[in-house]
Amino acid sequence: MAAAEKLALRRAVGWILIGAAAFHLAFAGSAWSFCVGIYLAALVEVTRIESKRAAFYSGLIFGLLIFVPKVAFF
Repeated sequence: MAAAEKLALRRAVGWILIGAAAFHLAFAGSAWSFCVGIYLAALVEVTRIESKRAAFYSGLIFGLLIFVPKVAFF
């Protein structure tokens, strides 16, 4: 099996934004529930990022973009 191609940081940012938008759309209503699949696909793509440090920070940003708006009531 061939090794997976590493994901450049610029493309990772795009996948992070797509994934975060898909997550919020998926929970906006039942008509948008298919967006959970898009979110999961974006999450899998971000796991291919090129370095460990970039993977950590991209995961941190991805998580913040997803969960901070949900706890905005504080």
